[in-house]
Amino acid sequence: MKPNRYGDGYINRKGKPTLTVQATCDAREMFTSVDVSWPGSEHDSRIWRNSQTRSQPINKANVVLLDDDG
Repeated sequence: MKPNRYGDGYINRKGKPTLTVQATCDAREMFTSVDVSWPGSEHDSRIWRNSQTRSQPINKANVVLLDDDG
């Protein structure tokens, strides 16, 4: 769910205004994409499911996915 008209989606479960950031980089540690359009209240898995990065072909043998524990 993208944020509503008043931006309530940007208030996380702890009551703090936040953004969720999804970033990818290559083997040289250079950013290949950054998405800061999702509110902090959105779950990481939902953002990944809706990500254009997810639908791009990749060599899965050379991929590492990192996530916070939140």
